[in-house]
Amino acid sequence: MEKLELKHLAPYLPYGLKIKGLTKIYPDPIITGILGSCDRVYWNYHGASGVWKLEDTKLILRPLSDLTKDIKHNNNKFLPIVELSKIEFDDEVDIDFSSDFHENDYLLELEYVPTWFALRFHKKDKNFSRWDDGEGISACKHELLFKLFEWHFDVFGLIEKGLAIDKNKL
Repeated sequence: MEKLELKHLAPYLPYGLKIKGLTKIYPDPIITGILGSCDRVYWNYHGASGVWKLEDTKLILRPLSDLTKDIKHNNNKFLPIVELSKIEFDDEVDIDFSSDFHENDYLLELEYVPTWFALRFHKKDKNFSRWDDGEGISACKHELLFKLFEWHFDVFGLIEKGLAIDKNKL
């Protein structure tokens, strides 16, 4: 059985990720750090703070399928895949273009027409690629992956492994 590790937590630390523990006294505190031995996490809940065993902690994350749905993050409502496309294509994509979302080997693909752009997230490799009209495939900006962490998306498949909770089911 897999367990939650430092490599799963570290990318989310700067972004105020909420967690669940065994106690109901402090619902959904924010993880603020990791104890040196990496088996305990520090948390804060409206000024109260404490430490929980990592094995008793679950991250609260969005499934990757939410990339194609309106979400609210830090009081801003937006469609994540469109915002990622704006970052990748330097705002050259007109969001009024029709877009189709496809779930396939890549998890999802976003296409813009009449000029064809595709932005793909490769679930297995945890990275993005793009295809531009006539220019071929190229790697995407690292900022896209950082945005997934900032918006609390489950990049590592932790929900499926029982190590995180789907935010939509709370």
